[in-house]
Amino acid sequence: VCLVMGGSSSSTKKAESSPSPSPKSSKSKDDASERRSASAPQASSSYGSSQPPRVSYSEMVKQFYDALVKSIIRPPRAQYSMRDLGPTKFSYCGRQHHRRDFQLVNARGMALQVSHWEPVPAERPAPKLPCVVYMHGNSSSRAEGMDILCCCLARGLTVVALDFSGSG
Repeated sequence: VCLVMGGSSSSTKKAESSPSPSPKSSKSKDDASERRSASAPQASSSYGSSQPPRVSYSEMVKQFYDALVKSIIRPPRAQYSMRDLGPTKFSYCGRQHHRRDFQLVNARGMALQVSHWEPVPAERPAPKLPCVVYMHGNSSSRAEGMDILCCCLARGLTVVALDFSGSG
C-alpha cells in the first residue's frame, strides 16, 4: 500500500523555486550546496512539498491489514447481469439445452443463486446425467462458470454453478 499526498505540479514548482544565484556566485559554492541538500534529510511541512509525508511503521501495518481484509476476507461483490449467463434456451452440439435458475437455502438461512445448464428433457441421452458443480473463485460469481460450459456440454455433462454467500 503506497500513499502519496501532495499538491498539483504547479504548486510543487512554486515550493521548489528559489531566487536564482547572482552571476558572481562561484560554481564550487553551488556544488557544495547541492551535496549538502542531497545528503541531509529535510523536514518539510509545507503543502506543496515534493516529498510524501512520512508514515509510521504502525500506520503502514494498519493500512496493509485493512487492504488485506478488503481484498480477501471481504472482497467486493462481482457485478453481472442475467444476460451474462447466456440465453435460457439454446442449441449446442446438435442438442437443445436450457438453463434453469433457482435458489438454494444454506444452513444459515441465506438464499444462494444457482444456475443449472442441461439438455432439454426430450434430448437427454439418459434420465440421469453426470453433473459438474462449478465453484467460483474469490470475488467472483457463477457467471465465471461460463468458461467451462461448452467443454462440459459437448461431453454430455450438465453444469451447476452457484453464487457463494456474499458473492455475485
